[in-house]
Amino acid sequence: MSAKLHQNAAIADENSVKNHKHILFALSSEDVSSLPFIEFLQIKQKRSKSELKDLNKSPVTIDLPNGSVASFVILADNQNTFQRHTLLRKALKPLLDEQPDELAICVFGNESTREANACAAYYVATVNATELPNRKKRAKLILSMTYIYTDTKLNTTMGM
Repeated sequence: MSAKLHQNAAIADENSVKNHKHILFALSSEDVSSLPFIEFLQIKQKRSKSELKDLNKSPVTIDLPNGSVASFVILADNQNTFQRHTLLRKALKPLLDEQPDELAICVFGNESTREANACAAYYVATVNATELPNRKKRAKLILSMTYIYTDTKLNTTMGM
């Protein structure tokens, strides 16, 4: 069975992602003060003595009060594809370690940045959610559904 993609034509807010248990927030380096769950991210960063701008070097994963897990990462415009995919892989690792059935990807920034980051996040999530082949047993797909929250239409067939 292949993974399914469900695109939501709206920017994510706390109400739209409250039913998802595994959430990735791919941010741009623009203003992020109106993000969902920003207060929990700020509490975690205050505790670990880091700043918001540090998210473009290493992602932060937090547990939300409703039991969900969220990873936050900033993807800068000056990063190349390898750096972008590496940051996304590091942000997705704690989420995919729990072997979720569904994953919500929330993308923020301007239109071109949202499209590029959404395509990259979807690619990294689908590639890393598949188990490697094993001779003794059949590989299974971890993710069955991926939700992307962005108001731009994605071309998921393009090469990454």
